[in-house]
Amino acid sequence: MIDARLRTAEANLLGLHRIGDVEGWEIPGRYLDFLRGASAAPIAEVVRHNDQDVRSLARLLVHVEQGYADPAARAGAPRGDLAGLARAFARERRLAEALDCLEAASAAPETRRTAVTTTSHAEPEADDWWSPRHRPDFGGRPARPAVLRGPDRPAAVDAPWTDERIALDRAHLLRRLGRIEEAGEAWAGIAAGPGRVAVVAWIELAKLREHRLADLEGAIEATHGAIASAERRRRLGRPDPALEIGLARRLARLRVRLARRRGRAA
Repeated sequence: MIDARLRTAEANLLGLHRIGDVEGWEIPGRYLDFLRGASAAPIAEVVRHNDQDVRSLARLLVHVEQGYADPAARAGAPRGDLAGLARAFARERRLAEALDCLEAASAAPETRRTAVTTTSHAEPEADDWWSPRHRPDFGGRPARPAVLRGPDRPAAVDAPWTDERIALDRAHLLRRLGRIEEAGEAWAGIAAGPGRVAVVAWIELAKLREHRLADLEGAIEATHGAIASAERRRRLGRPDPALEIGLARRLARLRVRLARRRGRAA
């Protein structure tokens, strides 16, 4: 079902405005009331709601086909749409097309950030439909957002599609495409920035150097960069004990591996 947040997108993308529409979470209750002998009048509103859903889906397919299927046409699309399309391509393992979308999103000016938001860098409001913290509404009251795990969780739920978030997706894609040197350069660029995401970028760079390039010295250097970034955050009153412990263990393991390699070479 399309709830109030998604109707905002419907209005902005398709120019459709619903008046007096039933909320998706109300529909099961209306149906159960009808089964218990209540009037069928509320069900008629549900039918109209579903009919509009189907019509909107058809219009949305046309919108996507005309605005995003052709690479030349999608170049003028909002950057948030391009980044979202890149995610869709990546799920289908169409990685080259996903990267093309991210490159276009990176080049898009801030005024084309997304079709329905302003150029503000503020955190999304709780009711913003486009927020990554929201899952699609398929009936019932809105669910709590899915919990993303791992050290890159804060970056993954950043809102909406900032330059930083697009850069993160681009670095991941370059790695999946096997373009390891370029992925390393991408992670190094992110690591030069502020915040916890810089620590995560150093860790990803260390992983690339250790596992893909067999460069243990470089991996140790990147781990030192992560430790330094984490220490700066600690001095600013933003410690992350679990991450810091993990970095200490990574550094110790890498040093052991490097000592063994040098021992074999000697």
